[in-house]
Amino acid sequence: MCIILFNNISISFSKKTVNPARVASAQLVSGSVVVACDNFKAFVAGLKNFFGGNVSAYETVLDRGRREALLRMREYAVALKADVVINTKIETVVLDPLGKSQNPKVSIIAYGTAIKYVKWRRSNKSINIW
Repeated sequence: MCIILFNNISISFSKKTVNPARVASAQLVSGSVVVACDNFKAFVAGLKNFFGGNVSAYETVLDRGRREALLRMREYAVALKADVVINTKIETVVLDPLGKSQNPKVSIIAYGTAIKYVKWRRSNKSINIW
């Protein structure tokens, strides 16, 4: 189980919530981004691909896209005032699978279930029970 903490909202890749009896609401949240390499990175990647080896130019672009998709999903969860996002998935789709474009483009979407827990009031303080 991997948990990432973004500004008081934890993002978990697990399907389980901490206490299902305390769930007030659940809603699907998502964030998506389309990224592409610049001309120089595409040229260097083409050379590395020709000679063989790991194409690190594409790896950095994909990592940046995954981070941006997770951040956009988190912003949506913050707007909903969710406490946690569970069952997070990241999907990647190549937009030019036949390789006709000089710069390949990739669409990345991150989605999960935003959970808002029931808040209990006790002695003028709002505490989250979970």
